[in-house]
Amino acid sequence: MENCTIYSHSIDFEAIEPIVKKHLPKASIKRQDLNGQKILLIVSKKGFLGRKYKATIKGRQRVTPSFQLDKVACPICQNLMGMQNYVTSLPAQDKGIQSLLLQKIATLNSEINFMVQPYVSEDFEHILKEILQELDAILFTPSTSLFSKSEHQQFLDKDFGLILDSIGISEVSNIDITIDSKYYDQPKVEYTKAQKDRKVKSEAILQEHQVKVNANLPCTADATAIKLRTQAAIIDRIYALTIITARAEGIPMSELQKIITEKEITQFSPYESHVLNNEIPAEELSALTWRYESLFLLCWVINKVDTLPYPSEMCPVQTFLAPILDQSRAEFTSNITLRSKEEIADVLDLMYRMNWACVDARIKAETTSGKLHPGIVYERHYALNWLSGHRKQAWDDITTDT
Repeated sequence: MENCTIYSHSIDFEAIEPIVKKHLPKASIKRQDLNGQKILLIVSKKGFLGRKYKATIKGRQRVTPSFQLDKVACPICQNLMGMQNYVTSLPAQDKGIQSLLLQKIATLNSEINFMVQPYVSEDFEHILKEILQELDAILFTPSTSLFSKSEHQQFLDKDFGLILDSIGISEVSNIDITIDSKYYDQPKVEYTKAQKDRKVKSEAILQEHQVKVNANLPCTADATAIKLRTQAAIIDRIYALTIITARAEGIPMSELQKIITEKEITQFSPYESHVLNNEIPAEELSALTWRYESLFLLCWVINKVDTLPYPSEMCPVQTFLAPILDQSRAEFTSNITLRSKEEIADVLDLMYRMNWACVDARIKAETTSGKLHPGIVYERHYALNWLSGHRKQAWDDITTDT
C-alpha cells in the first residue's frame, strides 16, 4: 500500500469524484460519510487478467474555514499546528521557502488522505496530479512513494516539486499562496488610537528609508495587551543563545560546558539541546550564527544595548557579548532594567512591516527595498514574537507571520 496526504485551502471534496471517473471510467466508486469524513472507495481493474487496484480517498475540513491558524478550533487545526511546529524545527537550507511553507500551512482548510493498494499506478498518479492542480494543493508524503523527490519525508507542490524534506532540502524557489476573498470578510477589528498611531509612525520610518509599504497590513497588538516574558526568562534565553552562537562558531563543547556550569545555564530549547549533544552538519551549524541578531535584540530589551541600529548591517557582536561572558551571572544581572512595553511594541510593529517587505521581495525575486537585510529583520522579528508571547509559542516554534 502507498499513501500520501493532500492539503488544500479549498474545501471542494466534490471535485475529486469527476477526476477519478475521467481517468478510470470503468472503476467501481462508492461514497461514504463517516464521522465528518467524506470517503471515496475505488476499485479498478484493467482487462480480465489485469491487476486489481483498491483506493481509499478520505477528506475532512476545518470546522470554520479560514486563512489563519491561531487557535485549536477542531482536530484538523490541531494537526496543522503540529505541522507548523514540525516545519519550524526542520534545518531548512532555504529559510525563505520554510517561511512560505509555514504561511501556506496557515491557509490550509482541508486534509485528504490518498491510499492505494498495492501501489500508486500510472492512472492513480494522474488522478493525484489533477487533484493537486484542481485544489491548488500541496502534498505530504513518505519517501517510499512513486513520485518521491527525496529519501526522506517531504512536502511537494502541485507540480510534484520538492518544497522541503525532513533534512531541510528544497528544489523550488517559491510557493503560491492563494486565499479565497470571502475569508477576508471577517468582523471589523476596532483598533485603539495608540495602535493606529504606532502604525502611522512605522510607515513613516519605512518611507524615510524607502522601504516598500503595505498599507493594508493590520495594526499589531496594543502595548497594554502584550504580556512580556519575565525578566528571568529573558536572561535564561540570552545565556542559551550565547552558548548556541558559540557552538555555531566552532567553540569546543569542553569549553562550552565550563561556561554552562559557571553561568548556571539550564534553559535550552529542545532543538538547542539537540545541537549541543549531537554532531550537526556544518551548514546547519553555521546558520545558527544568525542567532547573534536575536541575542542583540534581547540585550537591547534589558538595556545592555543602548540603541537598535537600522537593520542593514550585522550587529557588533563583541560590544554586547563580552559582558555576558566576562562577568559572573550575578554581576551581569545586577543592574538590569527592562524596556517599556511601549518601546517594545514600537519596534515589534516596525519589524513586522519590515519583515513583510523582505518576504514580498523574496517572493518576487526582487532586491529588498531600503537596503534592509532580511536575515537581521527576521531574527529581530523572531525574538520579539517570542518576547511578546506570540501565539504562546515556545522558542523553537516561533512563527513570523506577515
